[in-house]
Amino acid sequence: MMAFCLLFLCGGFIIVFSGSPFYSVFGVLIVALGHASVLAYLGFPFFSLLITIIYAGGMLVVFLFSTILSADRFPVFSAKYFGLVLLGGWFLALPLLFSAFSFSASNTFVASPLKRVLSSLYGDWAIGLYLVGVALLMALVGVLALGFEGGEKSLRRL
Repeated sequence: MMAFCLLFLCGGFIIVFSGSPFYSVFGVLIVALGHASVLAYLGFPFFSLLITIIYAGGMLVVFLFSTILSADRFPVFSAKYFGLVLLGGWFLALPLLFSAFSFSASNTFVASPLKRVLSSLYGDWAIGLYLVGVALLMALVGVLALGFEGGEKSLRRL
């Protein structure tokens, strides 16, 4: 539960310290996933999925159109705190990596609470949802590639 709450803080720091909306949308996505993780942990997987699909998806669509219409051609990330953010991310991810798999004394695999939460959230649809997510990410990258002014097929020229 503490790791999920720390996602809120990491996402907030990314939003505050990034000077460009290109990088602050990553912080918004981390905060949305933190909220969804807490709800799934507390036993509300349906609301967790709703937050993930509606909130994060809606924010990414709004960000996509604001990116296309933005005049900021080359985004800048404040590298002043990058080392601190990287070190903090490592310390936050380390307990999650160790808790993802646990073994009993007889060396048999035991599902960790994180695996149980993810399996209760997605169930048998985990691979399908992953493939849909990858397809949507590819579509997002394609639309962003069309959005640049340098190409002959630009969304700004439509």
